[in-house]
Amino acid sequence: MAQYRPFAIWDGESSLPSGITRNQNILIGVADQEYYNLGGFDWWAGADESLGYVIAYYDPTFSHPNPLNIPCGIGFLRSDSLTESSFLLKVNQLRSELSLSDLSNANDAKTWLLANGYWTSYGEAAWTYGNSIGDSGAPSTGGWLFYSDEGQLNANPPFDAANIIFLTSNGIETYNPNHADGANQLYLNRYDGDGIDYGTQFNNLMNNGGTISLTQNGQTATYTAGTPNQFQYNNVSNGFLMINASIITQTASTDGPFVYGDPITISFS
Repeated sequence: MAQYRPFAIWDGESSLPSGITRNQNILIGVADQEYYNLGGFDWWAGADESLGYVIAYYDPTFSHPNPLNIPCGIGFLRSDSLTESSFLLKVNQLRSELSLSDLSNANDAKTWLLANGYWTSYGEAAWTYGNSIGDSGAPSTGGWLFYSDEGQLNANPPFDAANIIFLTSNGIETYNPNHADGANQLYLNRYDGDGIDYGTQFNNLMNNGGTISLTQNGQTATYTAGTPNQFQYNNVSNGFLMINASIITQTASTDGPFVYGDPITISFS
């Protein structure tokens, strides 16, 4: 299962919330809690730790590229796999860019990273939480949350409650729900963040057609199909709805992309 740990950058002055750890400027989530605006900080999902060891680094320019186009002071690297040799290779690639010699030991590599303001998942317990897990096992949002960053697809299908992901026609992850300049396929897990099961509604969309609207922060994207089998629903216990915007008509558009971290709600008509 994909693992996206939350990160933020400390300003050096603000009080730190509970449930986190810190290495110099980098704040790292370690507890099962809601991180949205926690402590007044902008929290970012790191790279998927199930695919390789992650290295987080501080960008003092606060101009690191990000899908929200807001000041961001953190970036991420990731090894190609969860092996010591792959981790060591990634660290030595970083050291080479800094005109430093190679290290021959993964533990020495981690020591060097921490001493120089980086953080790494190497040697750390796996991140196994959602955002704020309630009794239902779903993030307590009352809606759906993006669980992966924009860019090249690096996430599993939305098998977990409240998972939502949009892909372009080229298989690139996007937060834009509009087919004209963003999403080509939109996927929603059958459970929302309160654990409510929308399997019946999703199955009805597939069998009969209909309309579904996705809303975030007052902006709504609506998709309508007039015939059966245009919406696709994977009707299993952790199933999800797929909206194929190539064959389903978008009847309402948002002014721009959705954002990471805010819940997305749905309605039917």
